Parts: sequence; C-alpha cells; structure tokens
Amino acid sequence: MEAKVVTLGELTLRLSPFDFERFVQADSFEVIFGGAEANVAIALANLGDDVTYVTKLVDNEMGQAAFNNIRRFGINTDYIVRGGDRLGIYYAEKGVGLRSPKVIYDRKNSSISKARIEEFDRDGIFEGKSLYFATGITAAISKEGRELVTYSIKEAKKRGLYVVFDLNYRSSLWTLDEACEFYKEILPMVDILIGVLPTRHDYFTGDFNDEILSRMLKDIHEKYDIKYTISSIRNSYSASVNSLSAGLYNGKEYIKSQRYKFDIVDRIGGGDAFAAGLIHAYINGFEIHEALDFATALSALKHSIIGDYAIFNEKQVGRLVSGDKRMLSFS
Repeated sequence: MEAKVVTLGELTLRLSPFDFERFVQADSFEVIFGGAEANVAIALANLGDDVTYVTKLVDNEMGQAAFNNIRRFGINTDYIVRGGDRLGIYYAEKGVGLRSPKVIYDRKNSSISKARIEEFDRDGIFEGKSLYFATGITAAISKEGRELVTYSIKEAKKRGLYVVFDLNYRSSLWTLDEACEFYKEILPMVDILIGVLPTRHDYFTGDFNDEILSRMLKDIHEKYDIKYTISSIRNSYSASVNSLSAGLYNGKEYIKSQRYKFDIVDRIGGGDAFAAGLIHAYINGFEIHEALDFATALSALKHSIIGDYAIFNEKQVGRLVSGDKRMLSFS
C-alpha cells in the first residue's frame, strides 16, 4: 500500500524587501506564502508522495490567496477549515556577506493559533494515513497550538501512524524552558526526531561537530527511546555561503551524510526541505545512508531558489547525491 503522509500547522504570509534591501529601505515587499508544515507537504508532493495538509485559514481574500497558493502543488487540502481573525505574518530580511538575515513575527491571534481540535474532522485527517509530521513551531505560537499538536501526536500514535517531529525551536516564539517542557511530553511518542538543543547538554562548549552531535543524538535516543535521532550541521562562512551536512543515530551507530557547500539565494525553508527529504526517503524504502544524503542534498538545493518551497523532484535531488553539481541543468 502506498504510504500517505499528513501534517498540520500554520500557513503564513511572508513579506520580504526585494533583493537585499533592509526593512528601513523598503518601499514595497515581496509576498511569499509558506510555513514549516506546509513547506514539508509541498516538498513531498513535488517528490511524488501522497500528502495531506491540515490548517485553519481566515475566511477572507487573504485566506483564499493562501489556499490557492498551496493547492496548485497537488497536496490534499480537503481538511483545511475556515474561520478566525487573520493570517499569520512574518517579515524576513535577507542576509548577505557579513550581514545576518532578520525575521520579525506578527502571528498573534492568527486563525490556527486559536483553533480547537473539535473544529477538524479527526477521523478523516488520520484515516488511511501511515505517517504524521509535526513541528515545534505550531506548538510555540499559542496555548491552543500546543494543545493541537499534543493531541494530534497522541491520536496519530493511537491510530498506528509513524510520528516524525522536528524541534524547529524559535527563541522569538517561546522560551527554551517552555519548549523543553513541551518536548518532554511528546518525545516519548516520536519515532523520528529532527533537531537538537545544544545548550541543553552540559558538555557543549560552542563547537558543534560530528563528535558532539553523535553524543547528543545518542543521549536523546536513550532518554526517550526514539528510533532515529537526526540533526543537520550548518557551517556559516558568511550570510551568503554555507555548508551543510547531517548526522543520524539509530541505536547502534552514528551515521553522517555528505557535506555540501553552496551560495544562498534564500535560506528560509531549508530545514523543512531536510525533513521532507528524510520522510520521502523513509516511506520509499531508502537505506539509512541514502536517506541522510538525500535529505541533506534537498536542503542544500532549497537554498538555491526564492520562496519557502523546495520544488525539486527525486531525479533532480538524486543527481546531486550522485555527485553531479550542475543543479540547474536537470532534465
């Protein structure tokens, strides 16, 4: 039976100054829709997977614009509900050279942040699905968001779905202590965990490398009995040039991926592309090494295009994994 994925989260409106302008220079902004879970859903759809995306959108023209934007990628939108006061917004200024990127959130009282589980078709959302993906971002936006994510993970687990969770910690949305309290509740139900919190490990001294990451992933695996613990390692040479690799612990050994060095056009959505690559590889039966390389390659490729979405197919990602660096010459 074909694996079917479901994910639930906030669809946001991103407003960015054009090119590399700063906020204070901008007379107009580029409109981009996205959001962690939506980004994963759309990346999976482009890779050829069957994916359902669930959210709550405000019932006005902006909500319809957001809906139209994601529907064109072929994801199942049957369980999106309407209502609430507004679409969540964030402002994103691109980094370049020595100047770091800047993000400002304006998500308070967004429709999904006030949503209750009773508003959704709980049976329909999970029926026939085999994997549920969630992130810490939706949990961070409000008390209702935390309740929604907690319930959905518990329900997915109860119904026999495989659960993938991305920490996706954002210090501007909640404190580290608040986040960790939430993580402690849901991590025992997680099958694949993406991400670590380095500062919560007393042996972390600021140097984030494979040796340190392998120790962190093993610690988390043993504490919560998670099948696979995974994280990427990003090296930043400047705001314009980064490299990316990843590590995975499977209960027996630490496995590391290839490393990719690349120029950055738009870094937002890179982590979501990594999660989508892992999920795609897992549900399609890739070997562990192949899965990690595929996810890292898709994340690296995402940095080459503007917008939140990783719009690549499996063949294109596979070429990079196999050593073909000609990213834009795919057939």
